[in-house]
Amino acid sequence: MTSSCIYHGVVRHRRFTPASNEFSYRIAMVYLDLEEMEKCLNSVPLFGVDRRAIAAFHRSDHPGPPDVPLVEHIRREIQSKTGTRPEGPIRILTNLRYFGYCFNPVSFYYCFDREGKNLETI
Repeated sequence: MTSSCIYHGVVRHRRFTPASNEFSYRIAMVYLDLEEMEKCLNSVPLFGVDRRAIAAFHRSDHPGPPDVPLVEHIRREIQSKTGTRPEGPIRILTNLRYFGYCFNPVSFYYCFDREGKNLETI
């Protein structure tokens, strides 16, 4: 069973000063289990991991050395910041590259306990 999915939503912004401005637009972000990401995305036509595709996840778009798997980099980062190494699944909420263009203003990493049931760190 996969934990990965696509979330749809709306981004809304409203400002009153220095000039009034307001806009909203629809978005979609992917929620991917870092351990199953490659199998999940490469099994969907037009999606892919580290290859040309209409929608693609590229390791180089995310923190850490490109030769270190992202899941391992995140485990090390969490351990260095908290003193505790995540032992369960790590999932990312992020944007993919679309048509080769990367615009990803924010990514969230969700670190679960060994059983994958309880969220321990974001």
